[in-house]
Amino acid sequence: MENQQKLCRDCLDRVDEEEKKIAEYLRKVDRAGVHQIQQATGVREKTINRMLKQGRLFGDFTIEYPCEMCGAIITEGRVCAPCLRSLGGDVAYQEKSLEESIREKRRMYTSDRKN
Repeated sequence: MENQQKLCRDCLDRVDEEEKKIAEYLRKVDRAGVHQIQQATGVREKTINRMLKQGRLFGDFTIEYPCEMCGAIITEGRVCAPCLRSLGGDVAYQEKSLEESIREKRRMYTSDRKN
């Protein structure tokens, strides 16, 4: 197995151990928040969050964690549905703005008049 995290062997072994602790705990409780997992396993919240983002924690259990934008509790993805909708709206607005800007520049640099 390739070490994609670029960790030394000792650190990689520690991460694997922490992952096992978390998985064992989650099999017992079925649903928990990141803080609860930290309390029960001793694994730092930062480490748990990193494992979630990397997709290393999965199974027949639910993990609750904060949305990366607003802090609302979610159980999948990185942002909650309202923030995701907001992001979609922001992207649409930026695309429209960009298109308008391009049209304006075309008007500025081209001439429709014939000499």
